[in-house]
Amino acid sequence: MGARLSHEQHGKVLAAIEELYACRLLNDFPTLVTRLFRDAISCGSVSYNEVYAARERTIAIITPEYFDIEPQLAIFRRLIHQHPLINYVRETGDGSAHQFDDFLTRREFHALDIYKEFFGKI
Repeated sequence: MGARLSHEQHGKVLAAIEELYACRLLNDFPTLVTRLFRDAISCGSVSYNEVYAARERTIAIITPEYFDIEPQLAIFRRLIHQHPLINYVRETGDGSAHQFDDFLTRREFHALDIYKEFFGKI
């Protein structure tokens, strides 16, 4: 079982959701969500990722910025065909929440180039 939020953190998350709901510009959403949730749950970093495989568009924001994300995104885009969750969504249209181990063992995932060149480095 994962760590539970404190009463104070729970209140901050609810306030963050309320602020996100008020966001009216789609382009502002990724930056806003990473800032709000990093502050709300007091964590070291937050990432926001959107993948539009059909449109070949990827958005990734990591706060704080530990490295230049653009070169890493180029690697990700080149190897996107190996991404188990993206392949699942493409094949089924099911956009519900999943994690890597729903599709691959840790050993299988680590054997992929997308892990060796992208996920393993970040």
